[in-house]
Amino acid sequence: MVKYTDAEKQLLKKVGKPNFRALSKDDFMSIFESSLEKFSPEVQKAIIEQFPNLANVQQTLSEDYTHTESSILDKDERSANRVYDMYQKQMDTYNKELEREDLTEEQRNAIFKKQEELLEKAADVHKQGQEFNKEVLAGKRWVVGAIMVSGLTALGYVAKRKLRK
Repeated sequence: MVKYTDAEKQLLKKVGKPNFRALSKDDFMSIFESSLEKFSPEVQKAIIEQFPNLANVQQTLSEDYTHTESSILDKDERSANRVYDMYQKQMDTYNKELEREDLTEEQRNAIFKKQEELLEKAADVHKQGQEFNKEVLAGKRWVVGAIMVSGLTALGYVAKRKLRK
């Protein structure tokens, strides 16, 4: 039976586990983010034994994020396309109206003005979509970077531990 320090007992209580061998991937990532140096060598070893699963955790996180990102971008694209379709229908209505021969020059200019305003609105929707996509991609770069850093940190920590032995 392994004796745990007070800090180790608190951590086990926090993650709701009876021992460190019962850790899930999520539990492991939570513990990993805390300072491993506080634990006894036995506990550190038990935690490090979970590192083979780190690649799976990273891949799962990356896949989950990519799926979420794709879903968000698809919904945004469908929404933008609905707006463009509405604008196109309105533009078609204006064009049909312009075919009338009984329109005065003033009426034609008013329709042209409405078309111009509609095109500006469509351009704004497009610009907002581009900005949104940039934000999503920036978020993806941050998440992928964080996953890479955690993996490199873990590998560095494992290598450091092996060198100490």
